[in-house]
Amino acid sequence: MVSGTPGRLKDLIGKGELSLAHVRYVVLDEADELLSLGFLKDVEWIVNQARAQARGGEIQVALASATFPEEVRGVAARVLRNPVRIDIEPPRTAEAAPLKAGEVVAAGEGRAEHVARDTTRDEVLEHAAAEIREALREPGGCVVVFCRTKALTKRRAEKLGQLLPHEEVVPLEGNMDQRKRERVMDKLRDGTARVLVATDIAGRGIDLPEVRLVIHADVATTSEDHVHRSGRTARAGRGGRNLVFIIPEQRQRWAQVRRGLPAHLHPPKTAQEHLIDKDIQEKQGRGSGNGVDPVRSGSGRSGGGRDGGQRGGSGQRSQGQGRGGPRGGRR
Repeated sequence: MVSGTPGRLKDLIGKGELSLAHVRYVVLDEADELLSLGFLKDVEWIVNQARAQARGGEIQVALASATFPEEVRGVAARVLRNPVRIDIEPPRTAEAAPLKAGEVVAAGEGRAEHVARDTTRDEVLEHAAAEIREALREPGGCVVVFCRTKALTKRRAEKLGQLLPHEEVVPLEGNMDQRKRERVMDKLRDGTARVLVATDIAGRGIDLPEVRLVIHADVATTSEDHVHRSGRTARAGRGGRNLVFIIPEQRQRWAQVRRGLPAHLHPPKTAQEHLIDKDIQEKQGRGSGNGVDPVRSGSGRSGGGRDGGQRGGSGQRSQGQGRGGPRGGRR
């Protein structure tokens, strides 16, 4: 099995250092994010090379994504042949729309509890600490707290460490090198640490043994990001809880995120989430990564992009040359 980023795989295949002669399967994992980073041409080239080089005949190509926006559907039509779509979701209700030809639905257990709660910026960590204590009363398991920027992640990890003196709280964000990230993950897997405070970098591609609670200390930027965050809990048939804290400055953002969520991920509405004061709302954007409120700093999107450098300052996706870290981002 070979696992790699599209750019690196293309280099190795092009130089003849990686043979695809015995390839049987090609899997495009996290397809929506992979394609949003501008890798479509590389992905198509790799799939075509695998089909051309495979000695065993036809290969099977699979595309996996927690969300399935229009751009991913378009790519599926370009790189897959006669595809069958398999949706894994809670049981369909009688009034659900009928399936289209070629679609299959596997019913998931749907054991996650989705909750939203009104709070303020000054009180969010106290409320989060109380929820974490309750979730971790029994041995084992862990909690993931999502924040909008790298600076907030560091500060909140320190603060939660003070509020939870009997728990080791560890941060995870994009500026950490691979060795530090691995140390953090090892602590979580062996139970040394049970509280992870992270940016959306932890929303994809990490596998923790038992996430009992996901806390959105900041509302996610998009519905897709919310789905990926929420998917850290209630995995492999286990239960879990997904808790969104809604501060007055982020109510408009939450309204937009809520509209894009599938029905089974909607928490019951809070008493105050509809009370939107547009004068204090934080602007949409991936955040600067420096903890500065985008409204107060006068910028919507910044050069930092989401978690440090995934998107350019103009808000457009950049597809320049050069390769990034473990997610294979091109800048």
